[in-house]
Amino acid sequence: MDPLTEVPFYDFNNQAFYANDPPVQIMPGDAIRTTCTYDNPHDFPVHFGEATEDEMCFNFVMAYPIEMVGDDRDCGILDNG
Repeated sequence: MDPLTEVPFYDFNNQAFYANDPPVQIMPGDAIRTTCTYDNPHDFPVHFGEATEDEMCFNFVMAYPIEMVGDDRDCGILDNG
């Protein structure tokens, strides 16, 4: 499994779009997986979510042409386990 993008140290103040050059071709049956590792320096649990006090791990993918993706595309959180 080859990484498409690696961001070893995320900076909230430096959010970016990472383009693949050359573009990556995703074929039917291929899968894209996002993996995030958190460092919680607090004595209380921090949960996944969209609030400021939560840990967030989101991945946005741009596909072109959209007609090639088909009708079975989905947007949203698929698995936070």
